[in-house]
Parts: sequence; structure tokens; C-alpha cells
Amino acid sequence: MQTTFQHKNFRLSYIKFGSGSKPLLAFHGFGQNATRLQHLFENHSLHTVYAFDLFLHGESRMPETDNGIKPLMPNELKDIFEAFFKRENIDEFDTFGFSLGAKTVLQLLWFFPEKARSIHLAAPDGFKLNPWYFFVVHTRTGSGIFKFLLANPSLFNFLLGIINKLYIPNKKTSKFVVQSLNTQPKRNFVYNVWTAYKALSVDTGLLAGMVLTKNHIKIHQYYGAYDTIISQKPGRKFAEQINQSNRVHIVKSGHNLLFGSGLKALSEELKKHLD
Repeated sequence: MQTTFQHKNFRLSYIKFGSGSKPLLAFHGFGQNATRLQHLFENHSLHTVYAFDLFLHGESRMPETDNGIKPLMPNELKDIFEAFFKRENIDEFDTFGFSLGAKTVLQLLWFFPEKARSIHLAAPDGFKLNPWYFFVVHTRTGSGIFKFLLANPSLFNFLLGIINKLYIPNKKTSKFVVQSLNTQPKRNFVYNVWTAYKALSVDTGLLAGMVLTKNHIKIHQYYGAYDTIISQKPGRKFAEQINQSNRVHIVKSGHNLLFGSGLKALSEELKKHLD
């Protein structure tokens, strides 16, 4: 059932499915939408799943300014979900986030530790800030260069050609970068999403201390064995900090764990730890 939750100027779209007694909040990755999560959790009978469209994806919308997309602030996210939990009568939850969706999950854990039962992060974005991402969205120079390239698509395409030809930094990653930026609409979308989510950043040291204090919280991490986009190292370091190294799981897949054989492997692994 596709549903829209309106809070002030934010419209949060989600699909609710399943009839289990346990609420599960689920967030997809960059460029996807909530329907992708239906395939992941279709056999999880113990949960009622709330699969959300991230902002700027699917039907979820957020306010804009005259200068374009305004970053989603952590306290705004907190207010949205406080209202959502009240409407849906959610007192505790399990939650899942893939890649970009993990940023939202980590923020929810930070704001609502008393409600969080188990956290499931697949190829998570949020444990370590990518230096190129930081340069583009957190510095005037980086933002200015990216906007200049957006305004000069022929130059942007020339640079992508170099990346593709020289396999910078490696073949799989260069292919991923080129596919993500090879058209003007894709480039605009990347910049807008990066801007929208740039303020969602949790101090993992403080988060680790909180998790250790609230020792009922279980954090499971899932990584593709052949993933060249998201490194396991920051997540493994965090797992060591919270004494949960045994909850890092490796599946036979690349980065995209919500498609094909990766989806099947992740679904089977998730079922072990959710049920």
C-alpha cells in the first residue's frame, strides 16, 4: 500500500506491507525507490515493513529555496519521524538501510536509541566521509568546480572519458562513476542528492559510546565480498568499538545488494538475523 505522510513542507512516501507484529523501517540506496525493498523483505513474516522513498527519490519531496535544494537538517529528520511514530503508534522498531539509506538509519539510531531494537546496514554510507564527496559539498571550491562542470557538459564528458579510459582509480569504480554521471540529468540529480543529505552525519565515536551504554542494540552489517565502492574497513572498526565484530556479514556479491544474486544472498542473510 503506497502511502504519503506529510509533515510541514516535507512529503514522505512509503510502502507498507506485511502483517507481522514487529515494525521494520527500511531505506533504499541512491537512485532507487521503495519498491526495490519489497523484493528484499517479501518473505519476512514477523514484520510489518515501512519501506520509504528517500527524499528526491520516488514520491518523497522536500522544500527548496530560490538557490535550489536545501540540505535536510538532522533535527528536521527527527521531527518528521517523531510525528510519523506517533501516527503509526510505533514504540520500537528494527531498521534497515542500504548505501545512502544507511545515513538515515544512523541518524534515527542517534535520535531514538530507546526505540531501536536491531539495526541492519548493507554496504553502508555514513561510517566514513568520502574525500571527493566532502570536497564537492562541504567546500566552496569543490562546489564551484562541480557547478562549473555542470554548466560545461562537453568538459565534463571529456573528464569522464579520461576516467573511463585510464580506469581511475580502478576498472569497477571508474565504470560506476561514468554510469552515474554520463548524462546531464544524472549529474544534476547527483549534485542535488549530495546536497540534500550532506548535513546527515553522525560522530561514530559518540555513537559507539551510546550503543555500548544502551547495550540492547544489535547492529548487523552486510557487505558484498566484491564491492569496490564501499569499503568494509570503517564498518569493521565501528563493530570493534561496540564489541559486535561477529555481526559483520559478507555475502557473495558486488556493491549492489538489492539486485540479482546480491538481492537473494542479502535476503537470506537478513532473514537469519531478523527472524
